[in-house]
Amino acid sequence: MKAVFFCNSESVPDVYPPDVRGRIADMVELYPEVIRQEDMAGHAAALAQAEIVFSTWGMPRLTEEEIKKWLPSLRAVFYGAGSVQYFARPYLNSGVAVFSAWAANAVPVIEYASSLIQLSLKGFLPVQRMTRKDWRAARELAARYPGAYAGVKVGLVG
Repeated sequence: MKAVFFCNSESVPDVYPPDVRGRIADMVELYPEVIRQEDMAGHAAALAQAEIVFSTWGMPRLTEEEIKKWLPSLRAVFYGAGSVQYFARPYLNSGVAVFSAWAANAVPVIEYASSLIQLSLKGFLPVQRMTRKDWRAARELAARYPGAYAGVKVGLVG
């Protein structure tokens, strides 16, 4: 089974570090380069044979016609990020299965969001910046923040 990395961003090495790429290469015949949408013509043979695409943020948006032209053997897209809404419909309409890492990302995203909410309720970022200039003024500023106490309402939009 042949596979390619197909992505317009520079984030592939962050999402698929060498050990992960090595494990993928142990399971499939992995094309050695990350293919960008602008470079598709130069990698046409690899794309035509690819049955699997691995990608992440920056997944190229293709039309159904482009998928049939460039990726005629494609069976699955593994998207190492969250929502696939911006690119998936033409792939799905072309009979390609699309898999996302949204579930794996959900916990760290809410942990990060929760941490930032807690820090903001304590005025951490402005106080931290001010501490570099005037620690007494920073202490006064910190005293004006309510902290994470009962009665504080926080809304989340996702």
